[in-house]
Amino acid sequence: EGLVMAECSEGCCGYKNEGNAYMAMQAYGKALKSYTAALAADPDNPILRTNRAAAHYNLGHYLESLADANAAIAADPTWWKAYKRKALSLFSLERYDDALTTLEKAVEERFPDNKELRDNLAALNKRFERV
Repeated sequence: EGLVMAECSEGCCGYKNEGNAYMAMQAYGKALKSYTAALAADPDNPILRTNRAAAHYNLGHYLESLADANAAIAADPTWWKAYKRKALSLFSLERYDDALTTLEKAVEERFPDNKELRDNLAALNKRFERV
């Protein structure tokens, strides 16, 4: 359960750290700009894609969040947080079946021991009963 590649290349770490600080302050627009700048230096970095997906999500940009989550999965299918971001985005787009399928496949096929994904799946199943 982890990332095999380096967390970020030399050109992007400052922007990534800046984005993380903005996320902690809930300054999602500024975080989005920082992560976008970091991605210019390291466009295939799944951590940066997932972080930017989180910024987009918190701004209500669910399609953009989904696109970044999909790009993160394509770059590194072992990065579990990308599946979480994808499922959250799909749910917010009211694509409930797709959100459920994303988490089910992630838990069953890739991350059976990941507590956070299992908890997200259980919560989504519980919510589905009400949808």
